[in-house]
Amino acid sequence: MEILDTLIGIVKAPLFIFLGAGALAVGARVYFDSRKNRERVKFLLALANGKGWQFSSKEFHRVDFLTDGKLPLFNAGHSGRAHNVLSAEGMHAFDYVYGVGTAARYSKMYCQTPVAFSVPDGALVSFVLSPRRLKTPVYFAGSREIRFEEYPVFSEAYRIASPRAAGELKPVFSGDFIRLLETEKDWHIQSDGKNVLFFKTGGYIEICDYENYLVSCRALFDALSANFPPRQA
Repeated sequence: MEILDTLIGIVKAPLFIFLGAGALAVGARVYFDSRKNRERVKFLLALANGKGWQFSSKEFHRVDFLTDGKLPLFNAGHSGRAHNVLSAEGMHAFDYVYGVGTAARYSKMYCQTPVAFSVPDGALVSFVLSPRRLKTPVYFAGSREIRFEEYPVFSEAYRIASPRAAGELKPVFSGDFIRLLETEKDWHIQSDGKNVLFFKTGGYIEICDYENYLVSCRALFDALSANFPPRQA
């Protein structure tokens, strides 16, 4: 019996060591993520105060600070939530995360930092622009691909789909807007006609790149909105 207990103890020891090391690794990751988020909140709060914007670190399980939150990004996966929200007139920048997979052990989280701009009524139709390399892009129901044969570099890099006719979307895509997208081929753009969303995948934008990222998103929106129809008096 003593020999059996000794053998069981020998087997259990590596298991306890393994579990202990795993718990330490998880604890270290949680501490690192928490510390990193505190640094992020501090940076974003200072940025908001410096520009006269509003900031909230609150977690939103519905993106109700936008008009309706019906953009395809917010329907992807499960457990979507936004936090670290910067708000200025007509603009919201925030961190957004959602999960893919049913069982917890197989679930994968996807993080991005979208920037949303308000769109005047009737100025823009619904569409999704995504890198062509993506095998399973998410679209609005009833969407069809819209081709821009006159811009082969752009067409090779991006796929655009909309439930509306090409003639309603193409006039807004100016040469300046397309050339900006040709210089960087990893943008995602989504419009529901009320908001237009710009983001890149692969994780939250680092705080060292955050302000330049906002400038890039604003430049894209300005180039897009330059061809919006004039507002009705």
